[in-house]
Amino acid sequence: MRESMRASSGYLSPRVLSGKRRTGSLGGGGRGSSTGDGASLASATGDAPNGGGVAAAAPLSASSVAPPPLPGLIDPVGDVRALSDMLFSSYFNFLLICVPLGWAAEFFGWGAVPVFLFSFTSLIPLALVLGMLTEDLALRYGDTIGGLINATFGNLTEFLVCLSALRRGLFQVVSLSLVGSILSNMLFVLGCCYLVGGVIYAEQRFSTLANKAFCSLLFMACIALLIPTTISMLYSKQVVPPASVLALSRATAVVMLGLYFCYLYFTLGTHSAMVVEDARVSALAARAPSVAQPVGEGGAAFAAAADNHDDNTHHHHHDGGEDEEEEEEIEVPTVSLLGAMASLVVLTVLISVASEALTGTIESVAVKTGISTAFISVIILPIAGNAAEHLTAVVVAAKGKMDLAQSIALGSSLQIAMLALPFAVLAAWTMGRPYSLALDPFSALVLFLSVTHAYATSADGASNWLLGVQLIGTYVLIALPFLYMRD
Repeated sequence: MRESMRASSGYLSPRVLSGKRRTGSLGGGGRGSSTGDGASLASATGDAPNGGGVAAAAPLSASSVAPPPLPGLIDPVGDVRALSDMLFSSYFNFLLICVPLGWAAEFFGWGAVPVFLFSFTSLIPLALVLGMLTEDLALRYGDTIGGLINATFGNLTEFLVCLSALRRGLFQVVSLSLVGSILSNMLFVLGCCYLVGGVIYAEQRFSTLANKAFCSLLFMACIALLIPTTISMLYSKQVVPPASVLALSRATAVVMLGLYFCYLYFTLGTHSAMVVEDARVSALAARAPSVAQPVGEGGAAFAAAADNHDDNTHHHHHDGGEDEEEEEEIEVPTVSLLGAMASLVVLTVLISVASEALTGTIESVAVKTGISTAFISVIILPIAGNAAEHLTAVVVAAKGKMDLAQSIALGSSLQIAMLALPFAVLAAWTMGRPYSLALDPFSALVLFLSVTHAYATSADGASNWLLGVQLIGTYVLIALPFLYMRD
């Protein structure tokens, strides 16, 4: 999870120590055994983003290098420099101009459609910067606490949009937007990863252990949603009154949150070493010549372009029976603690304002454009919170890092299903709103079938372009009914 969140931020800290470690080839030493621990480290100098100013150092043992100092409690000059690097690290951030434009559209009464478009567009760069800042803050606290921070803030945009919709009583928008986020990550994003990776490589491998954890919990989420949905459908209100469905949903939400935190403890605590080792072995298998050969000249060119996307990552492939060198990076935070907390508060306020404006215009936009509220909620809204992660997942898949791409796509789906949905139910409870987990029958059906199909395409730990086309095709088939629906 830490890797997926770090990649989804799209930002590489300028304070990075780079090193190389030698890893045994597939043919020797058992299950991914290491053949040496020697490493030559480079010390990061200068403050240029993306690792600028890196000077070579004498060969040292990786374990003998003391970690660089963390930023202090407050560092105004360093914070301004680090935040500037974040803001200018992605072309998406130029869309921040839509933040004041959204305010102007609402203040001067330009109409519901401009307010919706500017607010929707502004959420994309705000979510990207939020991911960068969250990852920087999480680096201070190690894997377990850092993973919890990432899990909490990683889907903050979706949480705030849901809270705004709950306050307005738009329960259908809440349910459909969360279901749409799950479907978008699980079908469209994962399908694009398989397709792009399959164009470059004949077959890519990923961890079956992590995939089993993802898919089994997604099945659990389907069960948790199907129970109140089918009960409210099959039984009359005299047998199962709405108050009972609501109480059942709240109890189910507590169980779902408990299962999600058990999953965090499993992956970041008790079985963290096993998860990392399984992913490393699958990554080594993916580099085997019979699997990772580029498919044609087009695939080789695509792979080269993806490799050049990240100037800080270098791959040294082994030749014959020689060992392979892999570069390691030791990342440290770049923003002080108070600077990070203050920036998170500012971003949360900006996202809240944009979410309020967005949800306040959904019904008017649906009337004026003729697009159903269901299509806006299921297909359009998830784009805002997930655009940065979508792009990152495809890029890392093109580099052959399918474990990381799988973790971004299915990990995001899992967070929405097991964290955001129960959170919405409990948040509505505190507001006195009768929001339950009972979905409309069609949404519950497509969610269950989508989880089944996603598991069928990933159960063996291998992907190719045809599986990607199938997942994308499934997403299109699901989107079409929502497009033709009318309010």
